[in-house]
Amino acid sequence: MADRELAARKRRVPRPVWWAALTLGVPLALLGVLYSMLVDTRPMDPREYPQPSNVVRLADRDLEKNILPQYGIRLSCGVERLRYAEDTSLVGSGGELYLRFTTSASCLDTLVHSLGMTDDSASEPHAVMGDQLDYHFRDVPESYGWTFNPTATYSAYDQAIGERKRIYLVVDPNGKDKDIYLIAETD
Repeated sequence: MADRELAARKRRVPRPVWWAALTLGVPLALLGVLYSMLVDTRPMDPREYPQPSNVVRLADRDLEKNILPQYGIRLSCGVERLRYAEDTSLVGSGGELYLRFTTSASCLDTLVHSLGMTDDSASEPHAVMGDQLDYHFRDVPESYGWTFNPTATYSAYDQAIGERKRIYLVVDPNGKDKDIYLIAETD
């Protein structure tokens, strides 16, 4: 009888502490590895607009190597004062890219042509007053500093690129260099 009671007590003794540490430690270690693979812990690109602290920046999101190609944009000639932000969906493949820069008229022509915005009359720019810009531009976060003179006339493009991309482009046509405001969307 005593042997049976001793055996029963041994079975009731909680598992060793190392077992608890292992069952908690392995998932925590996996979460750490996953976090380091997905979340960008590198210093922020100085050209990137500051993001709220609750925005997750995905790892491996270099502007020239990853972000611009995803939206089908090539900046093949000189741009100055480039600023950008990307709002990427963590659930799907969609997102929005906000670009603002200054460039020459010839570089603007190259960009517009590379985006396929000169192939037909539907993609030709149209004149828009600053107070009548498409709602996409009015919803740009104020922290980006995108302001439009309500009485000025801008050149605007709105072009679908394939089935899942759209480009909204506004050009301030005043001056030798052109101020470009671009929003690219993907589904």
